[in-house]
Amino acid sequence: MGLSYSLYIGPYIQCTEIATPYEINKRACWNRQCSQAEQSVWDNEKLFCSKCGNAIENKKISKVGNQCREAWEDMVTEYKEHLYPVNSPQKSNHIIMVPNIQMKTISRSLAFNTRSDSINVEVTPQSITDELKNFKTEMNSEIAIVEKYWGKENVTIKWGIIHEIN
Repeated sequence: MGLSYSLYIGPYIQCTEIATPYEINKRACWNRQCSQAEQSVWDNEKLFCSKCGNAIENKKISKVGNQCREAWEDMVTEYKEHLYPVNSPQKSNHIIMVPNIQMKTISRSLAFNTRSDSINVEVTPQSITDELKNFKTEMNSEIAIVEKYWGKENVTIKWGIIHEIN
């Protein structure tokens, strides 16, 4: 197992996650003695648990967390593929999303594989202002979708350096 390092320099979206109670529908085997108890079953044609034979049932489950993060998983694929959620620190209440496409209005590369790429980026106050403006214009549709899920008040467009280790 190896490590993967990446570096991102440029505009990004930061979403503040607010823990709130919410409910989800979960389809599973609810037999507490079963080794597959409470594990989600996605196949709607599956009526019985393959381990214990108990009926697969739907139940409403109460959770506390950020419903937006789960809603993001159901997001329209075409927009979801344009943004990459960066692994946030475990105790962080933010999720950071960077563009997952080469932007037409920003000519330089935004993402670097730090093992193979040489990095030389000239950063000026004007280049930051220009990149933020171009990001907001070019990623307007994606930003609107993110604001729909997180709420406009919880979405901020920022510029910075993000180093990710997987």
